[in-house]
Amino acid sequence: MPLATVVINPFAGAGRALSCSKDVIKKLTDNGWEVESFCSTSIENAQELASQAVDQNRIVIALGGDGLAGRLAGVVADKDGVFAVLPGGRGNDFSTYIGLKKNPIEAALQLLQAKPRRIDLGMIGQRSFLGVSGVGFDAKVQQVAESSKAKLGGAIYAYAALKVIPKWRHINFNLDIDGQITSMKGWMVGVANSGVYGGGMKLVPDAKINDASLEVITISATSRMYFLRIFPKVFWGGHTKDPHVRIQHAAKVTISSDASLIAYADGEKVGPLPISIGLHPKGLTMLIPET
Repeated sequence: MPLATVVINPFAGAGRALSCSKDVIKKLTDNGWEVESFCSTSIENAQELASQAVDQNRIVIALGGDGLAGRLAGVVADKDGVFAVLPGGRGNDFSTYIGLKKNPIEAALQLLQAKPRRIDLGMIGQRSFLGVSGVGFDAKVQQVAESSKAKLGGAIYAYAALKVIPKWRHINFNLDIDGQITSMKGWMVGVANSGVYGGGMKLVPDAKINDASLEVITISATSRMYFLRIFPKVFWGGHTKDPHVRIQHAAKVTISSDASLIAYADGEKVGPLPISIGLHPKGLTMLIPET
């Protein structure tokens, strides 16, 4: 009988995670799982709950958004436990990427047949992430989305992007990609593990979570009108063919700038530049549904 601990972010998805939690737990217990659940009071509390669960040989299930999933993944990886996610936030990009349905009840059913697999884990110092870390345009979009009261679900990120573009000023970035030093003026630098973020944007559509590699994407300077033309293509990955977009594989990336910038990862604020981003190759055991 599988033993599981569901760690809930009660504020994720404007309360969606909490409202669906009883039905999710019932679906798992009705199918033979022994499940306990906790509402976290902070990210530190959520990490402590996850740590205790691994010590008890329990599967840790993050029920919230991408931010909760990314932070708990590192705790579970450190203790060589087993991790799972269920969609309860606004974007739920990572759960969608691994093949889970958007409805958390249906996704819980998928977990019943999911298999443990080893996947890569992005690292910014001691902080883990599963999806994308970014700085520049996408980080500004995250800031606008966070402050917005519009109830748009995952579409809030596209809404925020359209708010940011008219006032955008290009940024000078300095990059150290596996020891190769470069500079770039433009829109953004993203470092991807899974490559999907912002409510379904396929920033790096070919990124894989088991290839022991990060993907570094840069978008160099263009006019605002030009960027508006290529921006919609990010929802199917067509932007990667544009000459202003470059994708490189890397094991470690350091990003700095002469501007005062804040980096984000999995939709959450990380901190100011400079930052160094690395990878824990196949460092996490995760339940992933068969596709």
